[in-house]
Amino acid sequence: MWKGTALTQLAIRAPAAERRQRLADARRFIVKANRLDPESSLALIAYHDSFATAGEQAPDVAVEGLHKIVQVYARRARSKTETR
Repeated sequence: MWKGTALTQLAIRAPAAERRQRLADARRFIVKANRLDPESSLALIAYHDSFATAGEQAPDVAVEGLHKIVQVYARRARSKTETR
């Protein structure tokens, strides 16, 4: 995942002709990280951030990933307050 994040940063600094392909390559690393650990919030955030960093609109799947994170952490926060 961190490699994908670093490659995203390099991609946005690449010549315009190379940028699209480099971003696609960076996102492939992030997707692989998510598949290795589907419960990792970091990979979902990195995927969405790769679009924001490039100034692109994130696809629905990236937005849904952030929504999943919010739901999971909201559930955890509620369960912690209920156990007190």
